[in-house]
Amino acid sequence: MKLRSCVLAAVLVTATACGTSGGGGGSGATLELFQIGPIESQTASLPMLQTGAQAAVDEINAAGGVHGKQIKLTTCNDRYDANEALRCAQEGARGDAVALVGSLSNFGAQVLPVLEEAGLPSIGADAITPVDAQSTANYLFDPGVPAFAGMPFVAAQQMGATKIASIHIETAGTATTQSYFDLGAKAAGVQNVAVYEIPADTLDYATYIAQATAAGAQVFVSSMSPEANLKLWKAIADAGSPIKVVASAGTVSEAVITEAGAAAEGSYVVAGTPDANPTNPTGQAFTAALQKYSPGTASSGLGLRAWASVHLFAEVAGGIQGDVTRESLTAALNQVDGLDFLWIDGLSFAKPGPIAELPRIASATVFPSRIQGGKLVPLDSLDPFGATP
Repeated sequence: MKLRSCVLAAVLVTATACGTSGGGGGSGATLELFQIGPIESQTASLPMLQTGAQAAVDEINAAGGVHGKQIKLTTCNDRYDANEALRCAQEGARGDAVALVGSLSNFGAQVLPVLEEAGLPSIGADAITPVDAQSTANYLFDPGVPAFAGMPFVAAQQMGATKIASIHIETAGTATTQSYFDLGAKAAGVQNVAVYEIPADTLDYATYIAQATAAGAQVFVSSMSPEANLKLWKAIADAGSPIKVVASAGTVSEAVITEAGAAAEGSYVVAGTPDANPTNPTGQAFTAALQKYSPGTASSGLGLRAWASVHLFAEVAGGIQGDVTRESLTAALNQVDGLDFLWIDGLSFAKPGPIAELPRIASATVFPSRIQGGKLVPLDSLDPFGATP
């Protein structure tokens, strides 16, 4: 797999080189980008969204920016709260941002109408609910949460499971997330014997492990946060249970795996993006960026998506003749067709994506990995919306 984006190669080059020689990026000294996400909250704290996006901003700025202009990123913490998410969307719409990049919000129903009215495109958000994958404001290059449909496939293909249990932190989007698990379970031919929605402040997971084991579940499929997955693995170890976990790679860093220890061995993660480690060209470029611009930050799938989002912005904006504005950027995104970008062959926003019900998702491919020796070992990618186990 080659790293083919013209803003990313063995050595980063300027985004201006990706565009034409004419035109600049607006009348200001900088190009403003905006981001929305639960950077810190009781339900889930995902600071990797901000650090991933900022690492890309720093890379591009160090290489000369876009049309010679530096990029500035503003991140708004929605605290996993609908009112805060709406406030963030309004702040972004009122400001000078030409795009959102690498956002994640459980409240697309509140956020997206504001973006649509403001003509503010959102690049590379994490699709969570169906509205995220249907809104014309969104330009999504990976399946996001719908990739969770791949977790039952992995449980069946790689672990020989016939029965699984689903576990979630209780949020407004739990029902939608579970629907993706159900879709994957049906297609993979596995039985979902229990569904758990637990409060964010839960400390004791032993009850859920005992109940799931008694119901015959061999695997937990988890949509939970890094902290919650760590508690789950520790409880599995304390219980001496053989049950394994398939979780989102976006919330399972190697730091979490190390802390989980032996309890995580033999479990799996699934992501809509390649592994956020040097086992592949995209992961190699991402981890190099973190090491240079945010040393000490753990790599994760969520951070990689946010980083890639900024690079896609630079790729498209670099090709605009004239000012880079919300309008010109939207027009340029709508013309993207057949772009080889990072791991994606033929990225296109000029036509609906491959999932009929989720047309704004450009690629349905998901990437599983096995936890082995305290590391993530990549496996072959799959399409849970079209493949069979």
